[in-house]
Amino acid sequence: MSEEEKRFVMGHELTHHAKNHAWKKMGVVWMLSVASAVCKKLVEPDSISIKKDSILRRYFLNGWDVSGMATISFWGLLQGQYCQAQEREADQGAVLDAGAHPVDGKKILHRLYSPDTSDWPLYPRLIHLMSLPFVYVLSLPILKQHASHLISLDDRTSDVIALTDQWNQKYKQNKTASEPALDVDECLI
Repeated sequence: MSEEEKRFVMGHELTHHAKNHAWKKMGVVWMLSVASAVCKKLVEPDSISIKKDSILRRYFLNGWDVSGMATISFWGLLQGQYCQAQEREADQGAVLDAGAHPVDGKKILHRLYSPDTSDWPLYPRLIHLMSLPFVYVLSLPILKQHASHLISLDDRTSDVIALTDQWNQKYKQNKTASEPALDVDECLI
């Protein structure tokens, strides 16, 4: 891992810490669980005109658990969108606050989403192989909206590369005359 890739990862994680994302997520999860409990109480069987076993009732009440990675429900959608916004904010902090190069951010994201497992021990390699189908299933448009951490690689890298102009403006004055600013065409690998 290069120094710039380390800068991106550390900047990302430090942005989570600096912006109190863990505490905010706990607050959101707590508020959503209270709202869900209130909704369940209000929508007890026979209290409204939604059929007892309808998809709509299930979506608003309990939802469907997808292998522990996402819950397909209204509450899971709200939580997923909130957490994905935190991930985008952390990526932005890695580029704009920590000064990580957007191209290096894209490179490390590719490696994190598709790791080279050839030198891993057998057990972690098997777990990784068994999880691959779920990653592809959760990248389907309706499902990825509900996942709390998993944003598709394409969405995430395009968000990072979109920060190129802002990165150039902020860090261009720190570069020497012989070092050109980052070119957007260079990012389209």
